[in-house]
Amino acid sequence: MRLLPALLGALTVPATFATMRACGYRMDTALLASLLVCFENGLITQSRLILLDSPLVFFTVLTLTAWSMFWTKQGQSFTGVWWFWLLTTGVLMGCAASCKWVGLFLFPAIGLSTISDLWDKIADRSLSPTRWGMHFASRAVGLLAVPFAVYMFWFQVHFALLHTTGEATSMMTPEFQTTLRGGLDFSTDRDVFYGSEIRMRSSNSQSGFLHSHTHNWQHDKGSGQQQITIYGHADQNNIWVVEPAFNITVDSSLGPVPVKTGETVRLRHKITGKYLHSHDKRPALSSDDQKFELSGYGFPGFAGDNNDDFRLEILNGDKNEVGSDVHVQAIYSRFRLIHRNLQCAVYNSRKKLPKWAFEQTEVNCMRNCMPRMSTWHVEYAHYPNATAEMGVRKARYRPLSVWGKIWEYNKLMAESNESLTGDHPFAARPQHWAWLRRGTAYWGGRGHFVYQLGNPLVWWASLAAIALFGLVRAVLFLMDKRQVFPSLGGQRSVYLSSAGFFVIAWACHYVPFFLMGRELFIHHYFPALWMAILVLAFTLDLFTARMPAIVRVSVYVAVAAAVLHVFNTFSYITYSRTWTKDACEKTKWLKTWDFDCEHALGG
Repeated sequence: MRLLPALLGALTVPATFATMRACGYRMDTALLASLLVCFENGLITQSRLILLDSPLVFFTVLTLTAWSMFWTKQGQSFTGVWWFWLLTTGVLMGCAASCKWVGLFLFPAIGLSTISDLWDKIADRSLSPTRWGMHFASRAVGLLAVPFAVYMFWFQVHFALLHTTGEATSMMTPEFQTTLRGGLDFSTDRDVFYGSEIRMRSSNSQSGFLHSHTHNWQHDKGSGQQQITIYGHADQNNIWVVEPAFNITVDSSLGPVPVKTGETVRLRHKITGKYLHSHDKRPALSSDDQKFELSGYGFPGFAGDNNDDFRLEILNGDKNEVGSDVHVQAIYSRFRLIHRNLQCAVYNSRKKLPKWAFEQTEVNCMRNCMPRMSTWHVEYAHYPNATAEMGVRKARYRPLSVWGKIWEYNKLMAESNESLTGDHPFAARPQHWAWLRRGTAYWGGRGHFVYQLGNPLVWWASLAAIALFGLVRAVLFLMDKRQVFPSLGGQRSVYLSSAGFFVIAWACHYVPFFLMGRELFIHHYFPALWMAILVLAFTLDLFTARMPAIVRVSVYVAVAAAVLHVFNTFSYITYSRTWTKDACEKTKWLKTWDFDCEHALGG
């Protein structure tokens, strides 16, 4: 688990060298760029631990290496080597996206480059429309279809390796669980009648089942009546009996009466005898006036009241089960319960209740809520008065197809990602990354600790190189307007094309994070950091291109020596080397660097 990230992290160094050479730069500049990556403390820390970003950075780097190699073959369109680098780029894009979704940022970066190239080809009169169409189609296949196929392939590998049930399967839908060896495999009575005993599951969340127990609400704004919650395991406290609405009776003399959509029903908790009930009281975890408490209400000799009434509305049924969109059928019918008086829906808030409610999931009654978290289905149904003559039909979950499993997995990944909104002590927002405002603490021991902080010289210089490119590009634009065309020492074309592409790639991997509300960390900047390091190398080459060889080499050696010195200065927190408190305090160049010098000797 540690070897693979370390190996992939190390391989980004030769990949950097290959990328620089493919971009048309000399050996010394390619070597300098490789050294800048090799002695970047943050990337080293990421590679030494069991973390996801080393594989992500590796495949991101390799993708752009392959894309750079593809660009060197533009004069050999549709030859074997041209196809090789195009398809290799697509395969590596799929691998990057399969590591983490941050890999998807490669698509706009490479996509913008592709659009620009195809646009330029339109103006090429030597290129026939048919030939241009072939260029378009080949890129669509190589850069869209191939990455998609690779992404699907890795899920197939995942499902082939992890094909048995386990603790983590509880987060998957029952339909997914039925595809696993040893997974969910049961059947239940299909039809739900008045008098049926049922167990209801929240359909679009794996929180569990509608539940009650002999404990009352204890929050100040509540009723003090019996708790109604969602519980993740099937037990007898999840069993409810379906009854007609208050003061309504049904004639079952001719046989059991099925429950239909649009009818008003009551649910009686089988063990405690309390009815599912709602009223103008706030729930435990909300003061929103659109949300109301659900409780269990009733006592011996009391027939209930109309606050126990809920209208059942079937949203959809199973197309293979006739009538499942009209009559409630276990497993196949998806429905909502709307309170008769308050016009609110039984809603899964997905919030964890306090310990006095056993940390189960809150369920309340909410007005104007979307169906997603207010949709339910019956997982278990049993009619106690069933006879052999009734011919009871059975229902069971239908196993998902491979496509269905992949879709569900990705949907859960997205929901999990959105839920990362906590307040982690080392979280950092994107506006703080590029100038290295703070790092991330991973471990602390007596005299030494691990704190992920980048090489400040590399980070600040690479950020300056990005800004300088913008300035150079703006100045050249204005000078071109005045018919003055500086050659930048013969480096204009290679600098603008290479630095321009990687600045755009840097922006594609950095700017989207400003739009995210989830918790973020400094390691999310690493793919963009690698691109900024290349821009720094391009910039150093630009300014030394016309220098005498000995001066140019001296500049490169001085830069490398400075980077090595800073690397060594911060290697104590990178490699968990033992140091003293005084040495630790002197290394805090910025007040915002919050590594704990109390772990150092003398602290």
